Amino acid sequence: MSTPLICLEDITILSDNGTWGNEANPNTGLPVLRSTNIQENKLVLDEFAWRDLTEKHRVSKVMQTGDLLITTSSGSPQLIGKCCIFEQPENGLSYYFSNFTMRLRIDTTKMEPKWLYYWLISERGRNVLTSMNSTTSGLRNLNKALYLKQKIPCPEIQEQRRIVAILDKADELKSNSEQSKFIRQSLIRSIFVDMFEMGIGNETHLPLEQICKIVDCPHSTPLYSDDPTGYYCVRSQDLTDEGELIFEKMMQVNRDTFENRISRHTPKAGDILFLREGSIGRCAIIPNDVEICLGQRIMILSPNQNIINPTFLHYLILSDRFQHSLSRFKLGTTAGRVNIKDLRGLLIPTPELSKQIQFEKFANSLNRVPYAGDVFSLLSKSSTQSLISQ
Repeated sequence: MSTPLICLEDITILSDNGTWGNEANPNTGLPVLRSTNIQENKLVLDEFAWRDLTEKHRVSKVMQTGDLLITTSSGSPQLIGKCCIFEQPENGLSYYFSNFTMRLRIDTTKMEPKWLYYWLISERGRNVLTSMNSTTSGLRNLNKALYLKQKIPCPEIQEQRRIVAILDKADELKSNSEQSKFIRQSLIRSIFVDMFEMGIGNETHLPLEQICKIVDCPHSTPLYSDDPTGYYCVRSQDLTDEGELIFEKMMQVNRDTFENRISRHTPKAGDILFLREGSIGRCAIIPNDVEICLGQRIMILSPNQNIINPTFLHYLILSDRFQHSLSRFKLGTTAGRVNIKDLRGLLIPTPELSKQIQFEKFANSLNRVPYAGDVFSLLSKSSTQSLISQ
């Protein structure tokens, strides 16, 4: 099902230009927001203009929480249409907006203001602006009539709120370095559940051996080397529960040991390392430009990328559903292990490859700690309808 589109003017209660008034000081004037208060699509209140406004404008031009503030004139075309969403500060001041900006007040029964905000700052939303600028005396001016005629994707209001919450989390990644990794991975895994696990019973399933080349690790203990120029050798402790490959304390081997241990299969970028003994189910994707060999208890899953996307398979293995499936095959009562024959026959859901690849783009985007507007572009594409419309 395609996402319905709606004209911006059909969801707008107010779409007016601001005011400027006369010069005043902080004791007698009112704070008026200018385009310079919109920085990286956020409202910044470090500095604003103090102006004396008419009584009429004191009533009609005051900002409210949820209003969108948009730049309508600038000497730079890149700044036209930049916007932010206004949230009333707790300082008790009423704020107004200047005549080079426009205010949008949205009918919240039809659209979440922040949904519109994320659309307008997205790559796709910004592209709409290119045909709306006209030149007057060196300034670039937003064509307001065309601007209000643009079509905005409009899923159900509850779905808008759900995706706004996702995008708010994505924005947190820019400012929360300590928790960014946890937030990022939690968000990606949540999106995986939304895109795939809810309908997992309706997908085609194939045995693991039909979608991957499965290579067991050598069973001998590798001969480690103190040579800092040696080759990395992955051990079970180098794989984390979060699906990462940690190089900081990884042991190394010399060239002879390395070549002996890759004689059956050379691990390559996109292959998945899978721990089949001990902390069963830990996994990680081999990154680009790294040469590694394997210690004990690790297998290689080399996906047939005409059927299965490595990133999709990686997050499938990390999912609770897959880990629960693995528990049926565990042997032993202490460390535990999985029989490779059981793994070969394990049924793997294989949704449409295009949908898997779209998920990979989303995951890669978040792993670059993106701007939330870019994530919106991914969420808004027709190939991710499960995210934006049901």
